[in-house]
Amino acid sequence: MRGGVFNTIGSLVQNKHEFISGYKFNLCFENSLGLGYTTEKIVDAYFAHTIPIYWGNPKVAKDFNPKSFVNVHDFKDFKEALDFIRYLDTHDNAYLDMLYAHPLNTYNGKPRFHQDLSFAKILEFLQNAIECPYVYHDHTGFRHTGTSLKHACLSKLKQMKTRFSRAQDTKIYRGK
Repeated sequence: MRGGVFNTIGSLVQNKHEFISGYKFNLCFENSLGLGYTTEKIVDAYFAHTIPIYWGNPKVAKDFNPKSFVNVHDFKDFKEALDFIRYLDTHDNAYLDMLYAHPLNTYNGKPRFHQDLSFAKILEFLQNAIECPYVYHDHTGFRHTGTSLKHACLSKLKQMKTRFSRAQDTKIYRGK
């Protein structure tokens, strides 16, 4: 680990992408296994031009090209996954094919996410999540009883939504 908590390398890393780009592979294990729960970890590996070794969302291959990363879920156990990683490490053509494969799947001839996410859809999701009155994760120990955080987030989302709408109107007006 490179950060301040559970640091195992002895010093903080100033630039994560620069640091992991020095390696052929990058472990991209989520904190928990959950359908649809994919964080920045796999994307960080792609940006650093290294092969992600992913564990977490069992449906991650709906968004990310399974030929561009090692999906631990595709193997019967960790030993089998490690055998495949060793194979990639010792067979340059197989390694380079995976390294240079497009990270996203292709839908209707274009690389994109399975749900065809747009900025507007992400804003709508965040707004719904903030406005939701239910607590889904009682085990976290985090409790926010005030509404100031909720109002601040909603206000920021509304500002972003307004800016996005104006930008979209400008594009339409210009005929783009």
